[in-house]
Formats: sequence, C-alpha cells, structure tokens
Amino acid sequence: MRGRWHQGMDKWLHINQIVREKRIAVLAVQETHLTKNEEDNLNEIFQTNLRIISSIDPERPNVAGVAIVLNKKLTASKDIITHEIKPGRALLVTIPWQKETLSILAVYAPNDPLDSHNFWEEIRTKLNNLPQPDIMMGDFNIVEDALDRLPPRKDPVHAVESLLRLKFSLDLRDGWRSENPDSSAFSFAQSAAQGGRQSRIDRIYVSEDILPFSKEWNIGPPGMTTDHQLISARISNKRMPYVGRG
Repeated sequence: MRGRWHQGMDKWLHINQIVREKRIAVLAVQETHLTKNEEDNLNEIFQTNLRIISSIDPERPNVAGVAIVLNKKLTASKDIITHEIKPGRALLVTIPWQKETLSILAVYAPNDPLDSHNFWEEIRTKLNNLPQPDIMMGDFNIVEDALDRLPPRKDPVHAVESLLRLKFSLDLRDGWRSENPDSSAFSFAQSAAQGGRQSRIDRIYVSEDILPFSKEWNIGPPGMTTDHQLISARISNKRMPYVGRG
C-alpha cells in the first residue's frame, strides 16, 4: 500500500470501493502506516461498510504496518478477538463464522533473509498459546520454490525452512499452488529500471480442513495504485455455500 496517500488521494477510498465492488469479505493490507487515531478515524468514516483492525510498529511508524479489513456486508464485525503477534508485521484476528470462528493471520515479512528467518521463528513461538490460524495471508517477501520467481531462483534456505516449519506446524497449504501445481504467475513486479524481476511473494495459505472448500484462486489487478497484485479466493464454510471472497 505504501502509506495512506497517493498524489493527494486517500487510498482508503479505493479500498472501500474495491471491497464493495469485488465483494471481498476479508482483506489483508500491508505497508499501512496507520496510527491508532487514524484507524479510529477511518472506522468512523467507513462505519457503514468496513471494520479496520491495524497494527503499527511504534518505533518505526513509517515502515511496515498491517491491517485486516472486514466487509460488514459479508462478515461479522463484532465480537472480534485480536492478537498483535509482532507490531507492524503480524496481526491475528478471530472472527465469528456461522456457528464457528475463523482465525486469520495477516503478515508483512521483512526483506532481509536473517530477519525473515527470525520473524517466522518468532511467530511460531508466539502462536503456541493462541488460536491457530485457519488462514495466513500477506506479503511473505520470500518464495518456497524457484518457479515463483522470474528469472527463476531459490531464496535463502534458512529463511525458507523457517517459513516451512511454521506452515507445517499450522497444517497450512498454499491454495493457489495447490490449484496450479505447474504454473507460474506473479504478484509483484519491479520496474524496468529496477531490473524487471517478478515474484509470487504475496500468498494465501489455508488449513487442510478449509482447502477442499476453497476455489477461484486468482492473482489479478488490485484496482488501485500499487506494485502488487491482488490475491483472492472464494472460501466457503462447510455449513454454508458462500461467505464471500478474501
């Protein structure tokens, strides 16, 4: 997202429009840079349509920042349980879902390989006594397979292995890759001046239980100014046929 403003325009107006038009139930956003006062202000502005829950790094407020956006027309926005796993980097939200609950972990991982390794290890440790995420989504800043980079290359082993340990401990699956085992598609592209490299660093992981009830996995234009694509899927509760996209 790279902050709230672009050429004087509030990006949250676009997010409100995107969530409404694309019928997105739950949206994870990175690089939000939202203070608590700004979060409260946005929740007042969009009180009819959205519930925004955000996390900021108080020591570096202009770096990182994550938020989970709930579409009030499609999902519950009350009785939400929130756990800030790592300020500005990892936010866990548990929402009512039919007669059950759904726990969603939004992440914005560091770029540095050592920081990335430590980040995934820290999350794995902190989740021990918390609700286990049914969904983990966001900007992971690493890929599991060389196929997810153009030109193809493997990422630092220690960072990838740390992410894999977390993924396996939570019994999560990369939904898009499960549906497209041999395909390549990319969610992030550098400019030509930066080298033009592409990668699928933005992903949605779902639990083994949810995977059979997920479909329409897609990587497509987000509808606003950003260098990342929008990753989406339709995920249904086995008790009901449709709950929207997220």
